[in-house]
Amino acid sequence: MTVCVSLFGDSTETLAARLKVLAASRRVAELRLDRIDPRVDLDALAAARGGLQIILACVPRSQGGAWTAGEAAWEARILEAVQAFAPACLIDVPPEFERPAALDPEIPVVWSWHEAAESPETDLTTIRQQLAQRQRPGDYCKIVAWADRHEQAMRALRLLQQEDSGRLVAFAQGPGSRTARLWALALGSAWSYACWRGEATAPGQWSEHELPERKNWQDLDLHGVFGDPIEHSRSPELWMTAFRAEQVLARCRQEAAPRPAHYARVQHARLEDFRLDYAAPAFRAFSVTTPLKEQALAVADEASPLAQQVGAANFLRRLDDGRWRAEQTDGAGALAALTEQGLPESAPILLIGAGGAARGVAAEVLRRGRRLGVAARRPDAARAMLADLAERGLQGARDATVHALDASELWTKVRGGSAELGIVQATPLGSVERPGDPLPAQQFDPGCWVLDMIYHPPETALLARAREAGATTVRGHRMLLAQMLEQYRLHRGQEAPAGALGCVLEAALGLASPPILLTGPRASGKSTLGRLLAEVLDWPFLDADAELERRHGQAIRDWLPRDPQGFRAAEAALLEELSLRPACVVALGGGIVETPAALTLLAGHPRVLGLRIRPETELARRGGADERPALTDRPLAEEIRELHERRFPLYEKACSGRWIDVEGMKADSFHRLLQRLKLLL
Repeated sequence: MTVCVSLFGDSTETLAARLKVLAASRRVAELRLDRIDPRVDLDALAAARGGLQIILACVPRSQGGAWTAGEAAWEARILEAVQAFAPACLIDVPPEFERPAALDPEIPVVWSWHEAAESPETDLTTIRQQLAQRQRPGDYCKIVAWADRHEQAMRALRLLQQEDSGRLVAFAQGPGSRTARLWALALGSAWSYACWRGEATAPGQWSEHELPERKNWQDLDLHGVFGDPIEHSRSPELWMTAFRAEQVLARCRQEAAPRPAHYARVQHARLEDFRLDYAAPAFRAFSVTTPLKEQALAVADEASPLAQQVGAANFLRRLDDGRWRAEQTDGAGALAALTEQGLPESAPILLIGAGGAARGVAAEVLRRGRRLGVAARRPDAARAMLADLAERGLQGARDATVHALDASELWTKVRGGSAELGIVQATPLGSVERPGDPLPAQQFDPGCWVLDMIYHPPETALLARAREAGATTVRGHRMLLAQMLEQYRLHRGQEAPAGALGCVLEAALGLASPPILLTGPRASGKSTLGRLLAEVLDWPFLDADAELERRHGQAIRDWLPRDPQGFRAAEAALLEELSLRPACVVALGGGIVETPAALTLLAGHPRVLGLRIRPETELARRGGADERPALTDRPLAEEIRELHERRFPLYEKACSGRWIDVEGMKADSFHRLLQRLKLLL
């Protein structure tokens, strides 16, 4: 299974250059002869392709291509190209044409069929049977479905789940095909197609730079988030960060890496064919959002007691025996986000809304025995929700109070004498798509903790008004993170690095995302651990010392002894610049804290972490091959002790006490670093 990059154009030089680039990292490329100028020198392209196997395609209009000259001219064009590229080539034959009689029988054929956008929902099993009748040993069959929606794309992937020949290429094109194109590789498609950047040959195609080559696509576990709409979801950033952390930690520990995993946005309008579409073991787990939570519960083989009581699920995970289990983490995520911001666990909860998003929160509040009030635009809908929860066995549902959104003294009625009140806004009102404020008649006070489940925009009109009134506000992305952490624990059996995920989520939402600055003595691992952290976060890494040397054209070991004041001034100026660069990891020089202006800047920066080691550890790590310049005329051991005594109070001030103990094994230090990132949120 591999990625085939499709090329076309009018320039021999450009196409030859691209083939040379692909030959360094790819195994297969396609030349779209129907979109390549006949004057292009095919022999020159053959000479440039290196070890690439070439698929020669000349696609007629009936199959979505540009060829209009008929079968005889098509055959001549194909045979001309085969002469240049044989024997390491295949030819793509559309359904209305035949295998050229003059073609070397050793050249494999790809029997190709594309579904028209005007007539989707063709029986693809019948098409597969028809193509198989033309297939010789060594040939391939290619079936490309049309997909306006993801459900239509899954028809092609069903073929892959039913066949293990290695000779089938099946995927989809169209607006709803993008995710299925990648999944096809993991499910056994002999290849899938990508394009050169900005030059798609079919709708939904990935660009070549987005799909790095893998040794084995079939070892990829598939995950995603279902919903409609779904483009706003930030779940992929969270899960992919957690998966990268697994790989990096395993590498540090020199352990066998877990199976690689991928997580995608999946726009599903319905789940009625879930069991058929997601039968393959490669499908591992899916988060579920609006409007599919009730359907998710219905398609599962079993469900957690809470999901059964709620009547909806927001997570589907495959068990070891292959069955699907439905889980419900919405309510736990909402309450965890409020508790993290200081709401006492005894405080009553006022829930705004009575739809699917509200049910999970209401059930979790009742399950924990907390006082619950529900305010809704339609109070009858709130009563019906509570009655249904009561019938499902949730104690306290009949005691919950129901209110109109504009009810007078709403806070007092729900508080029941409590000084604190948690408010959870669980309606779509306030989102980018539906701007507004569901509680315009209510006035907040400092005893309110207000969570809005919406996270696009990050601060809704409701939260802005609550913040101005002195209430504690909790943005929706904190609930998203909290419920994802619970899903990850259920699925992987371990905790995800919450701090790393939070940093990535804030950056993805366009919130303030200052760099993470690592400070500490020499040999504390700032560069080593910084690079690992940047890999997990998928952020750039910058070594401040290396950047100074690059910009000024001087090695620090020469510069610092000769001009210490000039060096420290340049170092402080660089820090001022880097401290404003968003979403990156920076390893700072050990002596930067001795510059007063730099120390003041670091002390006021929200994301500085200090790496702490003992003097004996620094001495052991530096050994005899250390190239760092001496800072005193004393022996190294004495110099290190003196610097530790002088600088550690400065490091303490710079990192505001946010220390990471980096004694011992690298893997242990990095794990502690990931855990401590939560201090930065």
